Amino acid sequence: MSVFVPAQLPMHIPACAAHEPRHSQGFCACDSFTELMAIMHRIRNGSDRRRRGMSNMDGPELWVPTMAEMLWASLTAAWYEQHGQTSSMSSGCQQLLRCSGPVWLLRAFRRHSGVFSSSLAASSSSSSSADSPLAEASQEQIVGVFSGTNACPKCTSMSHAFQIHAQVVKRAMEHDPIAVRGVLLFSSVSPHGSLSYARSVFDRIPEPDVFAWNTMIRGYVNGDFPSDALSLFSSMRRCVSIDHYTFPFVIKACARLLLVQKGQEVHGLSLKLGLSSDVFVQNTLVNFYGSCGEVESARQVFDEMPHRDVVSWSAVIGCFVNNGLAGEALELFQRMQVQAVMPDEVTMLSVIAACASLGALELGKWVHCMLVRNGFEMNVSLGTALMDMYSRCGFVEGAVQVFVEMPMRNVLTWTALIMGLAVHGHSLYALDAFSRMKEAGVEPDGVSYVGALSACSHGGLVQQGWEFFNSIKEPTVEHYGCMVDLLGRAGLLDEAYRFIDRMPIEPSAIVWRTLLGACANHGNVLLGEAVRRKIGELDPDHDGDYVLLSNIYGAMGRWNEKAGVRSLMKQRGIGKEPGRSLIEIGSAVHEFVAGDTSHPQYEEISKMLAVMIERLKATGHSPKTSDVLFDIEEEEKETIVAYHSEKLAVAFGLLATDEGATIRVVKNIRICRDCHSVMKHVSEIFEREIIIRDRNRFHHFRKGSCSCGDYW
Repeated sequence: MSVFVPAQLPMHIPACAAHEPRHSQGFCACDSFTELMAIMHRIRNGSDRRRRGMSNMDGPELWVPTMAEMLWASLTAAWYEQHGQTSSMSSGCQQLLRCSGPVWLLRAFRRHSGVFSSSLAASSSSSSSADSPLAEASQEQIVGVFSGTNACPKCTSMSHAFQIHAQVVKRAMEHDPIAVRGVLLFSSVSPHGSLSYARSVFDRIPEPDVFAWNTMIRGYVNGDFPSDALSLFSSMRRCVSIDHYTFPFVIKACARLLLVQKGQEVHGLSLKLGLSSDVFVQNTLVNFYGSCGEVESARQVFDEMPHRDVVSWSAVIGCFVNNGLAGEALELFQRMQVQAVMPDEVTMLSVIAACASLGALELGKWVHCMLVRNGFEMNVSLGTALMDMYSRCGFVEGAVQVFVEMPMRNVLTWTALIMGLAVHGHSLYALDAFSRMKEAGVEPDGVSYVGALSACSHGGLVQQGWEFFNSIKEPTVEHYGCMVDLLGRAGLLDEAYRFIDRMPIEPSAIVWRTLLGACANHGNVLLGEAVRRKIGELDPDHDGDYVLLSNIYGAMGRWNEKAGVRSLMKQRGIGKEPGRSLIEIGSAVHEFVAGDTSHPQYEEISKMLAVMIERLKATGHSPKTSDVLFDIEEEEKETIVAYHSEKLAVAFGLLATDEGATIRVVKNIRICRDCHSVMKHVSEIFEREIIIRDRNRFHHFRKGSCSCGDYW
């Protein structure tokens, strides 16, 4: 085998006729491949350093390399420079690089790019030096780059990709989209990659193929640069034909940016290209419409799919759950089972979240049994989701049991435990869990501190709350809000106001609203009015603020001001959010709205409610009507509070459950004072435990008392 190398050296390096015989066509040939490799290895080991006199120019004597030496140096130069180890190169190699620029070397390799593909692997196996790039880049990786396989993404760092890309450049193949395919894929998609490097590789391809375009778009979407992905997609449409792999990435970018119109355009384009039956494209469309709140469109895409897989079902169920339609999500899950589609972990996470949202404890228990029965691994994701579900369904004991049985726990698991104990009023247990988490070597994050501060807030632990807050390195607005809640519940309203005023970050409307709620609880009219003006500058149309201010006036007997708030709401077109309560009976979840008579058993429920009221009056209970927004007669106010949604739900629970069974109710807004008082009496009169989850916390009513200690 003869290996041809250029006889024409750079102008400033004299040729050596004695050692490199001229070829009639301008090339010289080594006698054999083995001889060339021997020369290269001698040079690599520091031997055969020939000195040549420079007879045709003045100056000191220089070492003039042979072509084999130059080729070897060109193979190693990129690796040395990439690792910052230029100083480790031999003086001869450094001199060589100064004499022969990369432009000339690149030109040489463009002319003979296929000559050294086998010699590269041979020299790699024969060299035992650990600092050699050829010792690290295997033959499979290099060949994989040239053949377009995925060998390069098996690298564990960008340094490996750099080495392989250097070999591509040395062979003048950096313009070939197939040759750089592996490097491009690894650097753009791998978590150890470099998106900027991938873009530089991509920009050097004169005519990128569809794979290169898709890879860069995918990299931008996964790297949280969806705008760049859409910009690249626009350029792509002018250069190459789009395939079915392009659309999922582009649709995902539209979902990230909540660009409904742009996503609809991409959807229409996919239909024009005949991709209406492509399950991958359709699944991404379901996710897109769900992310943008277009539930009906997501359902339509799902219903029109000719073929559905488990991802399709998971996408549509997740769409309904994330848009507050947990009941519809569970109906779809039931339909999925009827069609004998085996759910995966993603499906089950959405179903568990739906059970948590509805407070459907029995259904949640059934889902838990299904996980065990079908051999699902109780990993951190599923275990944490189950803990959250049990906690939100009012069964904190179940959450603790899941936590104990989990083989692995992380900060999310510990935080779920802390938050669950806190909202159920077990403040000291929650703080003990926080301490145990740190003892276990798990570093708390910002959400963990929110849980600890919430525990202090629900338990009235002001001093401990300050200690936790002061231990946070960089408090966020959520942490400040927790401290305002803690101080407000404790009645330290002026201190809470000064705390907000000294915040180093801009307080949000939620922070001020938290203080307004505390003013309503403690009847501080002057501060409440001042806080309401602050909120009006940030969020003037929130109905809850008007209701809280109205409650403050009502509690102080200032009915004219209370009526003025009602009139202002009417002028601005602001309506009060109606109270809704959910209760699970058997396998069904029933919803009640204040004053609603549409339930099929309403007559029986109304009679039971009348019995409740009569027995309450016998104990001396009198309705608390200060929270009624309307300026009407007292008797009418009593009728309104009597038919609040949680009272209807509890009356139905007394009718539909066995004697002594626990009644669990989920309410969308904060429980009012009258309902709170009524539930304490009902729990004692009917000897029932009543658990109500409102917007802020859980209330466990037992034997005439509440777990909140009237501190909520």
